[in-house]
Formats: sequence, C-alpha cells, structure tokens
Amino acid sequence: MTMTTRQALMGFAGGFASALLLLAVTSGGPLAFPLATLFPLPIAIAGLGWGSLSGLLAAASAAGFIALLTAWPMGLAFFLISGAPVAWYAHQIGLARPKDDADPAAGLEWFPIARVFVTIVALTTITLAGSMWYGGILREETAGVFADLFVSMAEEGGPLTAEQKADVPGLAAAYLRILPVFAGISWVCIMVLNLWLAARIVKASGQLQRPWDSLPDVTVLPQLSVPVFLGAMLLAFSGGIAALIGGIATGALGMAFALIGLAVVHVRTRGNPARGLLLGLLYSLAILFVPVLALLVLVGLTDTVHSLRNKRATPPGPIV
Repeated sequence: MTMTTRQALMGFAGGFASALLLLAVTSGGPLAFPLATLFPLPIAIAGLGWGSLSGLLAAASAAGFIALLTAWPMGLAFFLISGAPVAWYAHQIGLARPKDDADPAAGLEWFPIARVFVTIVALTTITLAGSMWYGGILREETAGVFADLFVSMAEEGGPLTAEQKADVPGLAAAYLRILPVFAGISWVCIMVLNLWLAARIVKASGQLQRPWDSLPDVTVLPQLSVPVFLGAMLLAFSGGIAALIGGIATGALGMAFALIGLAVVHVRTRGNPARGLLLGLLYSLAILFVPVLALLVLVGLTDTVHSLRNKRATPPGPIV
C-alpha cells in the first residue's frame, strides 16, 4: 500500500468517525454530549499522524457524511466552521523547515505551538461570528424564540405567574448577549483539548514526527493580545455585529489566557509532592466556579505582560 493510499484511507476513516461522533448528540443518551465534543479528534489524528492531505480528506469526508445523513448546508457549515480549521491546525503543527539549508544535520525548525494558539483564537472568532450572524442571532425574533423556549422549560415544573412571564424576555435578551462569550470559551477549549489528545494518541502510536513539546512552557500569546482582549470586552458592550464579534473574541481570548494561567501553575508547581492533587483540584474548581476561571485569566494576562514562569519560551510575533 502506497503512502498516498494510506493517507486517503486514514482520511476517509477519520472523517467517518468524526461525523459519527458529532451526530451522536442526536441519540439523546447520557454520553451523547461528551462524545460530540470529541468530533475534531479523528480529523486531528489523521492530520498529525498521516499528513496534511489526510487531515483535509478527513475534514471533507466528514462534511460529506454529515451532508448525506442530514442536509448539505449542515455539511458545508461543518467543513467551514469545524473540519477545515482543525485540519489547518494539524497542518501548522506539522510544519517544519531546515534550521540550516547548508547543513542537513542541523535538524528541523518546527512551527511554534504559540502561533497555532493564536490561529485557534483568530479562527474561532471569525468562524463563530460568521455562523452565529448567518444563523440569525441578531434578529429581533430570535429573542422571542428563546423567550418562548425559556417559558416552556420553566413550565415543566408548574405554571408561571404573569409576573414571572414578564421577566422572561429580559432573561432571554441577557442570555443572547452572553451566548457569544460562552461560545468562544467552549470552542477554544474543545479545539485545544482535541488537538492535545490527538497528539498524545499519535505519539503513542509512533506516528508523530514532531518532537513532543512541553505545553506549559510553550503556551504563550503575544503581548498585543492584551489590548486586543480589553478592546474586545469593550466591543462586546456595543451592539449588532460588533457586539457579536467582541463577545466571541472576549470568550476565545479569555479561555486562551485561562489556559496560560493553568500553564503557569503547571510550571510553578513542578517538584511539589502534592502537585497532582493541586492541579486536579484547580481544574475541578475552574470548571465549576466562574471566579476561579476569572482568576486564571488574570494570571494569564499577568504572565503575558510579565512572565511568571521560571523559563519562558520565545513569544510569537504580532497577530496578523
């Protein structure tokens, strides 16, 4: 079997697995949502283990399977919002060039993981803003739809009073304002988690060509990201498409800074005998309590401006 054939087979297999994982949410079982969040994993595995062509085929075939099983707009949306970006991240991770063209023994210089991190934040903002705008989140009738949904959910526990029903439109409007922020948070988290899992799996199989990076040491953002984050927060309080973009960027960058905060804790607790317990507790608290996540964002912001780690990787260039 030639390499190209193997790449194609792994791509199609990865695409089929990705489509099944995403469509698992329609089963309604207790594991439906956790499985659905792993849909980028097969595409990332194909791209990291068998090359960029395999990753692109996985993304395209997953979109094709989704289109066949649902409708073609769903397949196209999957490819543009999810499949193609994941394949691109895997492609970036696999990029390398000779350190010295005149000396092949000098080895390879790999694409910085920090730049992949920037790309994830940027593409998350672009793709989610486009999809949510096209989906009609800014239309006036969307708030009414959410208000009706909230009423129907609340009335499962008993009928609402007229006063309670009068509060629902305000709650629906508030939900729609914070939805872009949580969308950016969750999407960055899903992408980073699946890329990390894919790299671990491919490394265990012996297919990972890139040397393993210590993520706590290389997870950084350029200093320009700090004013961009503050600007996105201000933009989120405006209106229309600007508020949508600002909300998603706030969530995406906020989650990125929180991950940098976690990286700081990983580095600073090295050698501590209680490190495993401390990290496990911190991860649990960050998932359950928003103030803990906000504290990690603050740590990440501080580290970006002034390193809190003993040894810092070379920061990436400006956001382009």
